[in-house]
Amino acid sequence: MAEAAKRTGKGAEKETEKEQNAVEQFMALEHSELVIPPNALGSSNRVRALALLANMTGGGSEDPDEIDYAAVLNGAADAVDWVARHAAKDKAAFEETMGGLPIDRIIEYTMAYLTAVGEL
Repeated sequence: MAEAAKRTGKGAEKETEKEQNAVEQFMALEHSELVIPPNALGSSNRVRALALLANMTGGGSEDPDEIDYAAVLNGAADAVDWVARHAAKDKAAFEETMGGLPIDRIIEYTMAYLTAVGEL
């Protein structure tokens, strides 16, 4: 029984390291202060974040012929909107800041946030 507890503890430590890494990576990005920390989201929003991340990545397909790029971009737009509505500390400031960035940076920022949420 004690051995099982030790294994659980080690597994929990590894998960904590993984969580810290994802959150730290996001928090190192410019403008990370615009949103609440990923671990502050409620459970239903964490699940929604994962669904949005899946939509942004083409559902995990690696075959370019199977990816619907219009759907991926629509998923990215939905994800940016979701972050603005559910995670931004000040939606107007978030929108103003994101509006001044190139699209690839907006997508990178959003994916980093959703990835951090997904690894909690």
